[in-house]
Amino acid sequence: MSNQISVGDTLKGKVTGIKKYGAFVLLPSGRSGLVHISQIAREYVKQVEDYLTVGDDVEVKVIAMEGHKISLSIKELRPLSRKDGQQSTSGVNRRSDGRQTSQGPRPSREPSEKDKMDSLEEKLKKWMKASEERLQQLQSKQKRR
Repeated sequence: MSNQISVGDTLKGKVTGIKKYGAFVLLPSGRSGLVHISQIAREYVKQVEDYLTVGDDVEVKVIAMEGHKISLSIKELRPLSRKDGQQSTSGVNRRSDGRQTSQGPRPSREPSEKDKMDSLEEKLKKWMKASEERLQQLQSKQKRR
């Protein structure tokens, strides 16, 4: 096998080390690359160990090369699932197009324009009240000087 590695290559490797920011993978060429924690799964990964262990064989895609550093991705090929089978507890997943979606309960309807305006008006009232209180505090401090 050639020792040449290029961005876009798909390679098989072995996890040789795990840090809190990602996993190091030994590639067939003998070089190592890093799978950043954000490149392991589509959902939020709190701990790398929930998805990978040292000695795991993984398929990775080379996503960047900068000097001697090789950045790898697992999720671009086949995102991993947690080893314990649990669902992500973040409540946020990514759709196939990369956008985030919430797994919380969906509202029964979209808020109407009136609801949005009422909410905005309430926020504005609270902000105005807090601003006036802060202004009064500052003015009373000025008088004491």
